Amino acid sequence: MELTVPLVKIGGLVLLTKGQKADEELAEAKQALYVLHTSHAGTIDTPTGRTVVLEKQRKTPRDYPRGDGEPKRSPLGVAKK
Repeated sequence: MELTVPLVKIGGLVLLTKGQKADEELAEAKQALYVLHTSHAGTIDTPTGRTVVLEKQRKTPRDYPRGDGEPKRSPLGVAKK
């Protein structure tokens, strides 16, 4: 999400191909959606999984996307241990 949302115009959509755990992943990504000014516009069931549709609400903060490897090391919305 962090790598694709900044590339989309305000009001644009991001389509993410996900598996059957899409709802769980969306719940975990709640803070990331907020930080990136994006909302969940819907989920489409497909024969091979699910497609999550996100809509960009406002301009993405300048801090995003972060540098190479940073999203994986420190995902948005996940508390640091």
